[in-house]
Amino acid sequence: FSSMAAALTAYVEQLRKGGVELVVCLDPAEGVSVGDLERKRHEMASRFEQRCDNISRMMLHLHNGEDLQDWDDKEVKVDWSMPPLGMAQAVATLQALGVRVIGCESEADAAVVAEMRNTPGAVGVLGKDSDFFVFPGARYVPHDCLTVEDGKVYGRVFTRASVAASLGISEERLPDLAALLGNDITTEAVQRLDVPGKLSIATFPTKTRGRRATPEAVAAFLQTLPVGTPLQDHPALAALGSEDAQSFAAALAASHAFYADAADGTDSAA
Repeated sequence: FSSMAAALTAYVEQLRKGGVELVVCLDPAEGVSVGDLERKRHEMASRFEQRCDNISRMMLHLHNGEDLQDWDDKEVKVDWSMPPLGMAQAVATLQALGVRVIGCESEADAAVVAEMRNTPGAVGVLGKDSDFFVFPGARYVPHDCLTVEDGKVYGRVFTRASVAASLGISEERLPDLAALLGNDITTEAVQRLDVPGKLSIATFPTKTRGRRATPEAVAAFLQTLPVGTPLQDHPALAALGSEDAQSFAAALAASHAFYADAADGTDSAA
C-alpha cells in the first residue's frame, strides 16, 4: 500500500507540473446498480473469471508451480491485480493530495463525460475504456497515449467525429459499431447468436473473449446499410428466431441508451 501511494503521488505531481489537474469519478462502492448488474452480468462474470485466473497464475509463479521455460514473454506476463482495500488506499491518497474525487450513484462512464463537458478548461477524459470513443461530446485520451517528458504533458485526443471519419461511417453509426464489436452490454448476445457471422463480417479467435470482429470489418459492413436503416432491421437479423431476435434487439437498445446517457447528462440505470 505504501508503494501504491508513492506511485500515485508521483503520477499526480508529474501531471500537475505539466499543468494538468485530475478530477476522478468512481463507480459505486458496491460495484454497480441493480440495472447495471442485469445488463452487464455476462461481462462482469468474464472479468471476474479472468481476474481469478491472473491471481492463480501469479501464485503458481511465486511458488514455482509452473515450468516457465516453454512460455514466451507475453504468456508469462500477467496483469497487476488490485489488492484488498487497494481502491480505498487510492482514494485516500488522492484526497490527501487535494484531488477532487466524485462518487457516482451508478456506472461512472456517462457521469465522467458530463463532468468533462461541464468543467471549464477540461482537456478530456483520461482512461482505458473504448466506450469513450463513442460517447457524444467526449474528448478521450487513452492512458497509452499520454506521456510526461521534461515537465510537459503530451496526449493524443480522440473525438467521436474523428473516430467515425477514420472508419468512414457516420457518428450515428458508432453505437452500432460498438454493439457489433461486443461491448459490456452486447457481448453475450453477439457471441451466442454469432451476429457477425450472420452478417458475413469476418472474425478472429481471441484467448478470453471468443471470436471478435475488427473495427474496420464492422465499419465496412455498416457502410453498406442505407442511411437511417436500424441495424436490427437487417434481413439476416430479422431472420433470427423470435426469442433470439428479441434478445439481440433488447441488448442493442440497452447499448444505444447507454451511450445516449452522456448526451443529456443523465444515467438511465440510476
